[in-house]
Amino acid sequence: MVPPRSSAPNAPYRDPPIRGLGVVQATLRIFVALECWGAAASRLVSGEVSDLCRYLVRDHAIPAAIAGGLDNSLAWCLILAGFVTLVRPAWPLLMVVALVMVLQPIALLLLGNTFASRLAAVRDVVQVAAPLSLLFVDFWPPAPPFVYSRFQAAMGVLRFGAAATFVGWGLQLLWSAVQHTGPYAQSLASGLARLGLGTLSPEQKLFALGVLGAVYFGLGMGLALGRSRAYAFFAALVGLGGAALPTIAEGTRGYPDTLLHLVDGGAPLALLVCWTLGYRETPPRPVSGHEPREMSRPHH
Repeated sequence: MVPPRSSAPNAPYRDPPIRGLGVVQATLRIFVALECWGAAASRLVSGEVSDLCRYLVRDHAIPAAIAGGLDNSLAWCLILAGFVTLVRPAWPLLMVVALVMVLQPIALLLLGNTFASRLAAVRDVVQVAAPLSLLFVDFWPPAPPFVYSRFQAAMGVLRFGAAATFVGWGLQLLWSAVQHTGPYAQSLASGLARLGLGTLSPEQKLFALGVLGAVYFGLGMGLALGRSRAYAFFAALVGLGGAALPTIAEGTRGYPDTLLHLVDGGAPLALLVCWTLGYRETPPRPVSGHEPREMSRPHH
């Protein structure tokens, strides 16, 4: 795959925007906004206390009322950030979103540094990578000229986040299947039953959980090791389907989790758009041994 060339030979930092840049920006805007609304809905609709709030109450003796007020304030800020991100993302706002998202797994690890909490932290890496990638792809204010290296770095961050998330999901599902614990088996069984696909026995639940974990892990490794459109396509399908599972299984009670985790499929979808529209394949060209070579001239 060959990146676009500069419009002028003497201006290496004046790269023309690649094809599909606007589609990548729009995709990231939508899924980062949904992520913000999902995190806010977890607090305002479901009434869940965030890990950050629980950490402040337990380890810093902050009154529960004050910590809860901070939780509510962050939720309303995330709702506003979601709307602003859809219209015109601003880098200070995206930095705040990424900071809020990274504080949650850190607080979870501080509450109890267990193997399950480490897997949960890895699983949520894309929730931090997506706003950071959007920050570099759609930087404003001010809007700088397009620089291919900056775009490539943003896609690298997004690719790393998506790969880590899929590997984290895979390990978490496999761990749940081995330990016979966790809510994922019941959610999977409830979702299949609501879709009219029949009921699963306890053994079938664990087997399905193991298969799904292996699929997630394989897709994560595929995203990490190569720039394959097929892996990105199937990762987008699996990520979006997995995000929809809480709503399918629990109805309206599960939609905050669905909104929060739609970015799991949105990140590989943005990568798929980038790898499909933004790059072109160059066919191999045989080089004859009799072609004249250009002689390098000394610089005076």
